[in-house]
Amino acid sequence: MRRLPLALAALLALGTPPASAQAQEYRLPGTRVSVALPGADDQGATLYISEINDTLGKTFVQFRCVDGQLVFGLRTKVPLLSERDLRQMDAPAVGYRVDGQTLRLFPGVLTRKAGALDPYALSVADSADARFVQAFQNAVRRVEIRVERIDAPPLTLSFGVRGFREARRALNCG
Repeated sequence: MRRLPLALAALLALGTPPASAQAQEYRLPGTRVSVALPGADDQGATLYISEINDTLGKTFVQFRCVDGQLVFGLRTKVPLLSERDLRQMDAPAVGYRVDGQTLRLFPGVLTRKAGALDPYALSVADSADARFVQAFQNAVRRVEIRVERIDAPPLTLSFGVRGFREARRALNCG
C-alpha cells in the first residue's frame, strides 16, 4: 500500500478521485485510514480503517460503495465464528459504541469467501449499514466495534476516526 501523496490528499479532501485505469490504494498520512479507488473495471471504491491495536493490519472495518451506498464489513485476525456457528449458520450480534457512549447492537450477517462461510468476517443487515456509517461520521475520537460471539467471550475492537470524513468525501458515495 502506498502513502497518499500530499497533492492527492488535497484532491481526496475535495472529493475528486484521480483518473486511472487501475484500482489504486492510498493511505491517508497520520491516520489508520486507507482508500481503494476503483479503476475502469472496478465496481466501487472502498474505505478501510485498521484497528488501533493490530500492528499486522489484519483487523479492519471496511465501507464499500455498492449501488451508491456505503456497506459496512468487519474482518479480524481472530475467528468470530466457531465451527458450530458455521454449521448452524448462526451469526453473532455486532454493535458499536461512539466515544464511550451507549453500545448499540444489531444482528450480524454471515459473509462468504470463495463460496464458503468466512469465520473471520461479518457484516450487518442493509438497514444497519447507514447506522455504522453515521457512527464513524459522528465520532470525535473512536468507535468501538463489539462482536457478541456465541461460543466465545465478546470481542471489542477500537478504531480511530481521524481521516474517515476526508476518505468518505473522496469515495463520493452515500
